[in-house]
Amino acid sequence: MPDESAVPEFSLPDWGTEGAPPEPSVPADADADADLVEIAVERPMLLVAGALPSRWNVRTVHGLVTAFGKSEKDDHLDAVESATAKALDDLSEKAQAMGANAVVDVDVAVSGRKSKVVVTAWGTAVSFSR
Repeated sequence: MPDESAVPEFSLPDWGTEGAPPEPSVPADADADADLVEIAVERPMLLVAGALPSRWNVRTVHGLVTAFGKSEKDDHLDAVESATAKALDDLSEKAQAMGANAVVDVDVAVSGRKSKVVVTAWGTAVSFSR
C-alpha cells in the first residue's frame, strides 16, 4: 500500500479571465443572426455544422438524415468538392421531404480510393422558428 503522506499536495492556480479575449459585443439594434437569416433565405435548406442560434426555437425534430455523394475526377480536390456538393444537396432534399427547414449538427466524412471519392453527410433534420 503506498504511503499517502509521500504524495505532495498542490493546488491549481486561479486562472480567472485575465488575458482572455473580450466577450463579443453586439449593438442593441443589430441582429446577431443576420448572416444566418440571409443564408436561410438564399438556400432552400439551412445546413448548420453545430446547433441553431439560441434565439431560434426548434419546433420539431424530424430525425437523422444521411446522404452520399460520389465523384470520379482526375483532380482529387475537384472530386472532393463535387462529391461534397452532391452529398449536401441530397441531404437538403431528404430533410425537406421529411418536412424540415434546417439540418443541424451536420457532419461530413470523406473517403477515397484512387480516383473515386465518396462523401457521407449526416445531421438532424429539424423545423425551427425565430
